Amino acid sequence: MESGNPALADEAFREIDAQLKSCVDPPERANLILRKAALYGVLERFDDAREQLDAALKEAPEDPFTRIQFDFIAGNLDDDEGKSQEAYEHLTEALAKHALALIEPELRPIYENAQLRRGFNLIWLGRFQEAALILEEALSFKLNLQNRSIVLVRLGRCYTELTEWERARGYLEDAREIGLVRESEGQAHFYLGVVYAYLGLFPESKREFQICEEHAAEYGVYGFSIVEVYGWLFRVCKELGEKVEAEKYARLARPA
Repeated sequence: MESGNPALADEAFREIDAQLKSCVDPPERANLILRKAALYGVLERFDDAREQLDAALKEAPEDPFTRIQFDFIAGNLDDDEGKSQEAYEHLTEALAKHALALIEPELRPIYENAQLRRGFNLIWLGRFQEAALILEEALSFKLNLQNRSIVLVRLGRCYTELTEWERARGYLEDAREIGLVRESEGQAHFYLGVVYAYLGLFPESKREFQICEEHAAEYGVYGFSIVEVYGWLFRVCKELGEKVEAEKYARLARPA
């Protein structure tokens, strides 16, 4: 499970099932079954994951730790399945329900994971102010550089949407400084281009949008189209007095 290698899934399932055969303690059995649920989630076998969740709860319905894991894994599955509204609501309810237990240091990773997911879900829901508050808290978590970069880029997007240009610029440039992650690289360049344009930094804006243009096939899956990029390049080149390039991008930005 920790390797993230799907090829090892069958081996992991066999190991869990072998342990279940010799395990008689209900909470321990529930914990093993919850691992199967989480693994099915990684494999995007969501129906199987939820079936295992229910089985785990039946093993130890009165065990507090089983209940905590059940509630948060259920929210995570909604998130992994792309159900942003359901995931946000489920995780918010779980955080409120288990607030006292989550004070314990050993449960801190559950809290941090839930907060990150809630912040990202709020972005998908267009609730940028709320998302920003959660993601700013997330910067205090023990994030590796990859996850910190992702959080910084998404904070940059939040403050771009909120038209707080300097705050957006700070977060996006911080992300670029520590290293952009592939999944958020396109967003970083696009939103930096927007921010620089509104701050009147047109050469810098043009550079960012031309990076987006060059990598449009890779970046386009992350929330903006090449037509949007052409539209911004037209505006920026016009501001720079680059008439020929502005006309070229104006033509490219027109619907076919």
